[in-house]
Amino acid sequence: MPGNNTHQKINDFVSRTRALNGRLLNEREPWNTAVSADAIRHFCYGIGDDNPLWLDPAYAEKSRHGRLEAPPAFLTSVLYPILHGAPMDVPLSSLIVELEYRWFQPVIEGDLLLAASTQKDVFESRKRGGRRAVFIVSDTSYRNHRDELVAEATGTLMRLERVDGEMLFDRPIHRYDPDELERIG
Repeated sequence: MPGNNTHQKINDFVSRTRALNGRLLNEREPWNTAVSADAIRHFCYGIGDDNPLWLDPAYAEKSRHGRLEAPPAFLTSVLYPILHGAPMDVPLSSLIVELEYRWFQPVIEGDLLLAASTQKDVFESRKRGGRRAVFIVSDTSYRNHRDELVAEATGTLMRLERVDGEMLFDRPIHRYDPDELERIG
């Protein structure tokens, strides 16, 4: 079980993170702001999406918009829509628990995009064994160069208390024996 120092670090983190509620935050620089054919192609190849609407100018020319469109997920390369809380060394793992996008405009080749993130809320709960979980909810808006709202994203990050340096991806998977399955079923 974590000691008092760990609990104090997490208490400090929660307090400092709550103070960020309602504030416009910039944790990272955008990877893309110009929606160019090269940026779309690079993003699509990175996610393994070879839809011709994203990659083939001749095909895209016949579409409703008459030019390449970026896939909706391209917005994550403009600004990653998850905030992590106050920047400090604290024994918490980061897990994305929810990410929701609402699109209003297509992302078209030639657009210039701007994004802004605001921390909306911070709340806590306890997980198995009393482990603390801190949830950080953020809103991100994406606008084009015509100041049109292209999309909004709401993301929730869970910062889960680590025990003894444990990394969550190193945890063994529990295998149920026949008796356990019988009790469950």
